[in-house]
Amino acid sequence: MGALLSIIILILAIWLEWYIAKQFYAVAKAKGHSDRKYLWICFWLTVVGYLLVIALPDRGNTPQVISDELPDL
Repeated sequence: MGALLSIIILILAIWLEWYIAKQFYAVAKAKGHSDRKYLWICFWLTVVGYLLVIALPDRGNTPQVISDELPDL
C-alpha cells in the first residue's frame, strides 16, 4: 500500500511541475521569448527557472512612441 501511494504522489508531483512549467512558458511567450528551452528550464530547475522567466525582458510587445509624437510640455 505504501509503495502505491508513493508512486501516485510522484506522478502527481511530476504532473503539477509540468503544468507550472507550461504556465511559465506561456509567460515567456507573452514576453516575446518563444524558445521551448524556457519550458524545459522551468521543468528541470523549478524555482530557478521560474525566476529566470520572471526576469526576462519584454521583447517588443509594447507600442513604441516616436519622439515626434510626444506631446509638448
